Amino acid sequence: MTKQITMDDIAAELNVSKSLISRALADKYGVSDEMRNKIKTTAIIMGYDFRGGTKNLNKEAMSVTIMIARHVLVDNGFWVAIINGIEKALYKKNISVFLSAIEDTDETQTPLSIKQIKTNGVLILGQMSMRHIVDVGVSGLPIVLVDSNYSELKFDQIFAHNYQGTYEATELLIHNGHKKIGFVGSALYSYSFQERHRGFAECMRKYAQIKEGVEIFDITNQCDEFSVPFSRKQFRSHMKNSNHPTALMCANDVTAFEVYNELNGLGLRIPEDVSVMGFDNLPKCDWVTPALTTVNIPKAAMGERAVDVLLNRIEQPESACEQLLIGTTIKVRDSVLSLERKK
Repeated sequence: MTKQITMDDIAAELNVSKSLISRALADKYGVSDEMRNKIKTTAIIMGYDFRGGTKNLNKEAMSVTIMIARHVLVDNGFWVAIINGIEKALYKKNISVFLSAIEDTDETQTPLSIKQIKTNGVLILGQMSMRHIVDVGVSGLPIVLVDSNYSELKFDQIFAHNYQGTYEATELLIHNGHKKIGFVGSALYSYSFQERHRGFAECMRKYAQIKEGVEIFDITNQCDEFSVPFSRKQFRSHMKNSNHPTALMCANDVTAFEVYNELNGLGLRIPEDVSVMGFDNLPKCDWVTPALTTVNIPKAAMGERAVDVLLNRIEQPESACEQLLIGTTIKVRDSVLSLERKK
């Protein structure tokens, strides 16, 4: 049986007094904002039980709150599809849903349904600041993180199988005769990008041992901005080189769409000069020319599974936390050229 974390444990971890821990967790006087946030964050990471205020929640007229950063909802079919899956699953169970789009710049914007404990559980979608995670965590409400970058937190979490998906996509490029392959996207951008880069790198290392001439290119380790998770300058530098990759594994479809623009500007044709692979399978993959070959995440199913995990957490609050990986497939379109057939 897992040991229950106490205030004494948190005090020992931070080398402060138990009374300071008590005041911080109760939002009382005498604690700086910095220390209060540090204590709450440590308590969540250690698995402290905050559920005292949730005991009287109504389980007859249930509701779930979805939290997501506002900027990722703009022109991004990925999260819309996941939210649709969540809403569909909740509707079948007659459970109401609140959708809260959070502004990045407002670190105090915790939804009222959470602050006032008027919801039965919370689904946090994508990247969110630790401050927001902490504010939700101390509510004691059941929480499921979906494609988050806080794998160390003791919450149920659901991810696409980013490692497997990118490994298989890279393998497809190799099987199509490509030996010089580059990864586009900063691994520092998110946990998902880290896992995708890991899948790419391990696949390339494996085939470098059994195929002559296999060469790995890390195209970029920087980000221009949040919506462009790679460095255009680094990208152009690599692709202007005569020894540039013949195929590019992009960390997501949004990156791939930007890569299309960059390659066009450099006078390189897709797929005749450079093959391009994406990840996510956004609707736009069918609209670009050529249509983008990509890794498909079953987004609606991911949302439905998140609901299953949250409802299980509500019913069995003492059960062990889960980290679930949702399998992926490859959607073949027109952006990858087979060098074997070209011969």
